[in-house]
Amino acid sequence: MRRAVLNLAVSGILIFAMAGCGESDNLFGYPDDYKIEKTILDNGKVQLTYSDGKIEIRSEQGTVIKYPDGRPDEEYPNFIQVSQVQSSGQPEAPPTTFWSEDHASDLLEIIRKQVDLDSYNKYLAFERNNPLDVFRNINRRSQTINYLVSP
Repeated sequence: MRRAVLNLAVSGILIFAMAGCGESDNLFGYPDDYKIEKTILDNGKVQLTYSDGKIEIRSEQGTVIKYPDGRPDEEYPNFIQVSQVQSSGQPEAPPTTFWSEDHASDLLEIIRKQVDLDSYNKYLAFERNNPLDVFRNINRRSQTINYLVSP
């Protein structure tokens, strides 16, 4: 089945949806035998290794592409401007807190299904060593999923 990735920004949270689109899994025009190995590095960055030997390393700083034929690495930095929102702290309404914790847990499960156990454990260790509140965790996990599923 062919899939399309849909990114929606809702209140600053990136949400991903996969939609069936047809007969082939080959939405992005890769040859049928083209494989992509997805791993998460110790520093939390996502590494995609393609069957032709090309390697992409994706992070919030941008993307680095390394070629097996000796061409120079290509770097594509992310240019993101974020406005600081003044907050009165954590929301007080328990339903919001429960929803956000459930959502963060669901995002972690998506990451687990995208990578092997070693990469998943590296990601968990990265989160333990770089703790964030639940809302920033939702954002970080959403970004990681984006790095894993975007072509």
